[in-house]
Amino acid sequence: WLGAVRPAFTLSTGNSSSSSSSPMFMPGARHPLLMQAALPPLPRPPSVDDAAFESDFIPPPLWASVAGGSSSSGSDEDAASDPHGSDGAQGSRPMPKPLDLRVPGDVRVVAITGPNTGGKTVALKTAGLVALMAKAGLFVPVDTDELAAAEAAGAGISSSNSSSGQPYLLWFDQVLADIGDAQSLQQNLSTFSGHIARLKLLLAGAGPGCLVLLDEVGSGTDPQVAADKAHCITIYVGVCGGVT
Repeated sequence: WLGAVRPAFTLSTGNSSSSSSSPMFMPGARHPLLMQAALPPLPRPPSVDDAAFESDFIPPPLWASVAGGSSSSGSDEDAASDPHGSDGAQGSRPMPKPLDLRVPGDVRVVAITGPNTGGKTVALKTAGLVALMAKAGLFVPVDTDELAAAEAAGAGISSSNSSSGQPYLLWFDQVLADIGDAQSLQQNLSTFSGHIARLKLLLAGAGPGCLVLLDEVGSGTDPQVAADKAHCITIYVGVCGGVT
């Protein structure tokens, strides 16, 4: 349904200066949640209770009004034509643009820059999600055309990874992320203090074999202070042996 590909895990020597294998080679990666609106609905498995439920079920008036219907009969017709409960938009949107998630073998810290709403957070979330999906034994959503083009160009191919037609990445022991605003009135945390609290926990667990994802690490404070903080954190994680 997702058109996903089985990933491969590559080996690392544990020394960032001598590792020749890319820690992440995912050309054409896509976030699966963003793909949902462009894919057809999943077929629902048949059940002996479906017929009885659909014949006895009467949708509340609110559901009919939200769906744009004025009577329960119209909602029944919608339910019969779309048994998945979707709003009709699924499969009507274009597929999201694939991301080129490739990290050179001798790089352990990557900074993603760009304008607002440019997709930086989506790239971070996609990297973390494909790493967790691979660890769970799931296929990862990768555009096979982008993958084939990258392999044809020889990008990311190393002696420690001989798999062809497969994206590959390191086995990350942990995926640590600080994404989003951590402010909380209940916990008396501002935007800045919320980030500091989460970064403290994140850095305490960072080490070799970790993937660390930091979104707007310098937000909520003076730009100069933010730049110094981001510089120190990325150096620390890089020295620890993780990938940031």
